[in-house]
Amino acid sequence: YKYALYSSYGYTQRDIANLFVVGYGSGMILGSLVGGFADYHGRKKLCLIYCLSYTLSVLMKHCRHFYALMFGRLCGGIATSLLFSVFESWLIGAHRERGLLGNTAAKGEDSTKGEEKWLAKSLSVEMYGSSLVAIGSGIVANIVVENSGSMRPIDAFATYDGKPLFFRGGYITAFDACIVPLVLSATIMTVFWDENYGERASNANKGDHFISKRGSK
Repeated sequence: YKYALYSSYGYTQRDIANLFVVGYGSGMILGSLVGGFADYHGRKKLCLIYCLSYTLSVLMKHCRHFYALMFGRLCGGIATSLLFSVFESWLIGAHRERGLLGNTAAKGEDSTKGEEKWLAKSLSVEMYGSSLVAIGSGIVANIVVENSGSMRPIDAFATYDGKPLFFRGGYITAFDACIVPLVLSATIMTVFWDENYGERASNANKGDHFISKRGSK
């Protein structure tokens, strides 16, 4: 629905191509940096930033100003980089912290095989679930767009080039529907997830904790 939305705002194919380049370009550039940043600062934090970043991307689609849409695409590129890196990193770290890596093999079995069993199960559920969610999301998007009516101005007094600036309904509702699972996911992460870090960051945090304990004695 992105192309249809931008086209309905009156932008040319060249303008729309530039918007897509910003989104994919930001994802490409940040993709090589996100892993190390998450390992050091915490994967749970970056997962929450994904929810925030994609929410901003959705909200920007209500505004037809070109640079607002570009900012939304930038946030979307950041969210894409986070989606395909930090969630799986957190999952593997959570397995390790709960003792599910290396200690689950049967007698006489290599411990790495036990590790592969638990991790393979979790990742297979993740991949299968992602496929189902993708299919379901497409169906839900079609339903909400068909039942939301045409795009219409939110505030007739806010204008850009003599035309309304903010809109709702129509293609935008396909993106608005994302906000509910985003808020729900962020709530679950905040309440139930523990933070985990990369190996070097974890060792550094332990060292800082040890020094602070000795200093307090």
